[in-house]
Amino acid sequence: MAKPVKKCNCRDENGKKLGQKCPQLTRRAHGEWWVRYEAPAGPDGSRRRPWAGPYRTEGEAKTELIKLLADVDAGIVPDGKLRFGQWVDDWLAGKKNLKPSTYQSYAEAVKLYGKPGLGHIYLTKLNETHLGALYEAMGQINNLPPGEEPSEMLKRLLAARAPAPWKYGRDSKGKRLDTPHDRPWRTQPSRA
Repeated sequence: MAKPVKKCNCRDENGKKLGQKCPQLTRRAHGEWWVRYEAPAGPDGSRRRPWAGPYRTEGEAKTELIKLLADVDAGIVPDGKLRFGQWVDDWLAGKKNLKPSTYQSYAEAVKLYGKPGLGHIYLTKLNETHLGALYEAMGQINNLPPGEEPSEMLKRLLAARAPAPWKYGRDSKGKRLDTPHDRPWRTQPSRA
C-alpha cells in the first residue's frame, strides 16, 4: 500500500540530494510530504510509479493519495511528462467531426494563444494562475481602439473563461468576494 513520505532538498557534501535520508527530517518544519503510487503500465509495458507533491502536511498528502488512487481505478492517470502543447495538438487532432469553420476557429485559438502561452507548461502543473495570466495577456494583445469590436473568436474565448478566483479572491468559506469585470463588447444582458 502506498503511503506518504517526507523528503527534503538538502544535499550532502558531494551535492547529492538526501531526500528521505536527511537527518533533519525529524524536525516538524523541515521537508515536505510526497506520495508515490502504482499507475498502470506505460505504452511500452514499463512500470510507472509517479511521485505527487509536495504537500505541507501528512494528512494533506494522504487525502491527495486517496484521490489519486481513485483516479487510477477510474482509468485517469496524469502523465507528468506531457506538456500542454503536446496535449492540445492531440486534442485538436481528435476533433475530426466538427464543422470546418469550428475546427478552424479552434485551430486558430490554439495557434495564437494556447501553444504560445501555455505550450511549455507540464499538463500536471497547469493551474489557475497560468490560465489567468494567459487571459490577461490575451486582453492586452487584443486591446482595441475605442469603438472597435474584437473578433468573434476572441469574444468566445474570453466569454468562456471561468470566474477567476486567483484575481478576485475568496473568503474563508470559499465564497467569491467579487464578480468578474464587465465585458465591454456585450451589449445585451446575458441569459442566466
